[in-house]
Amino acid sequence: SVEDLTATVTDAATNAAVFLGSQLYNCDGCTVDGRLGTQYGIKIDGTSSYGQHAVFIRESSNLVVRGFEVTRQSVYAADVAAHHLISLGTGANYGIQILDSYLHHSSADGVNANFTVADGTGYGATIVSNVVISHVGDDGIQIANRQATVANCRITADIPAMFGGHPDGVQLNPDGGNLKIVGNYFSGFNQNVFVEYGASNILIWNNVIVGDPTHTNGTDRAMSISARTNTWTG
Repeated sequence: SVEDLTATVTDAATNAAVFLGSQLYNCDGCTVDGRLGTQYGIKIDGTSSYGQHAVFIRESSNLVVRGFEVTRQSVYAADVAAHHLISLGTGANYGIQILDSYLHHSSADGVNANFTVADGTGYGATIVSNVVISHVGDDGIQIANRQATVANCRITADIPAMFGGHPDGVQLNPDGGNLKIVGNYFSGFNQNVFVEYGASNILIWNNVIVGDPTHTNGTDRAMSISARTNTWTG
């Protein structure tokens, strides 16, 4: 369900289908594909009626979202609280993939994945691949403690932190594990990669990390990584 509307992007379409905020829920095993040649064929511009984020994903597993442009550019400067571009909320379980998309301009995170998965193991609870994230007031990707893969993305801050944010490019919360970060470009965050007390299996390689203190709030680190004493397994 996309705010209870259905849109089909046909081969003959030349412009994106535009929605003012969206929800994706009860979408187990679905693919929502907005690719339109070299364009993003689905554009979300605004705020969802549920959760106040641009896109709210809930009660779904094994869901693929691709070819989206997601922005709150027209409204984010007037926010009175932090709102994300894509938020994974209650019931956003294993296998949420965000691919081939452009996320920009919000008062909080590009992708916020704070709901803990109910099942599944490995690196695929959340996959973000070939996604551009820019102009965010907090984290590029807040992955909480979900197992995740972040690959081949360009993630930059570009605006000052909002609502007391301490922006990180990718943040893994304490005691998280099974995280792959590979082939990305990061710039402009307090910690471009932040692993806080990782528990196991943190793999980080082939990334480009560029310092840019213009948009940070007190620190400017390539990576800040720590391991939980006596529980680290690899």
